[in-house]
Amino acid sequence: MVRLQLRADDVARIRFGYSAVWETTASLYALTNPSPYALHRPLRRQLTAAGRATAAALAELTCLPGWIPDTISPPPRPTPVEPGLEFAEVRSTPACVAEADLDVLRRSRPCSRWASMRPDQFVDEIAALLGEYWRHELAARWEAIESVNSSDARDRQRGLARDGVGAALQLLHPGVSYERSVISIDMPLHSCDLAGRGEGVWLVPSVFRWPKVGLASIPSGAFVISYPAQGAGTIWEERKSRERGLDALVGRSRAAVLADLDVARSTTSLSRRLELAPATVSAHLSRLAAAGLVSSARDGRLVLYSRTSLGTLLLNNDPMADDLTREVRRSGSLSGR
Repeated sequence: MVRLQLRADDVARIRFGYSAVWETTASLYALTNPSPYALHRPLRRQLTAAGRATAAALAELTCLPGWIPDTISPPPRPTPVEPGLEFAEVRSTPACVAEADLDVLRRSRPCSRWASMRPDQFVDEIAALLGEYWRHELAARWEAIESVNSSDARDRQRGLARDGVGAALQLLHPGVSYERSVISIDMPLHSCDLAGRGEGVWLVPSVFRWPKVGLASIPSGAFVISYPAQGAGTIWEERKSRERGLDALVGRSRAAVLADLDVARSTTSLSRRLELAPATVSAHLSRLAAAGLVSSARDGRLVLYSRTSLGTLLLNNDPMADDLTREVRRSGSLSGR
């Protein structure tokens, strides 16, 4: 059990963040430890030859129990950014941080490819490999990954505003608890007491962290709790199999829109993902909203659409949706493409 004693300044600076580097690193753990990360077995099955080579090189950095190199655990960001930018910034890791990571690797894995490198070589190689691995294995699903993480963070931010810090922390993960300014995290490989330094705590949702939770201290002095995002498994779902039964009822395009709303999305995102004109997507969303199958909420300058509970029942062909189905068929309000 790890216990993190927070100062008042730490509590005041609890915030949600994102990191493409952290998420990419978490996927490496899922690759090299398939048993606890069973949800992400499709990643292992779909691994390309090019991805396998880069993953093997990077896995040497993630194979030591209970240790994550500071070089691949940079400070999170308050909003997602293009992953290539984050990977490039790994090259700016301070030499003292890289050297400390290399010292650990030289003692624990003296024969690894990393042990003989200089700090500048070390960070350059990591940045290049992260980018290559991401392009081969994660890029095609990255929008879905970001959508799941963003949706999770929005839900939990609303909960934090409604119920307070304590309740929000308690709900992060079954292994996380909060009492009297102490965050306790059940981590089998660690047992220690830590003290906050007034730099706060980042809460980082992660698709590939599921089902575990992680804690790290970053050079800025802040702590990072990386926890499994709700809906992590949806990145592997094939949309076509779920929407097929809806085609005859609401039309093929509207079925596709409804099926793609496992996480909140904008009109632009749906248009790009489904290869439909934005005006067409907007019209479909209006009709689905009028039928009570979709709801909308503003997030800054974006309007995000989500499937309602009725929409989910209908999509999943749940018997509870029979009355709704009959009403839709009777009215014909959602017929057409």
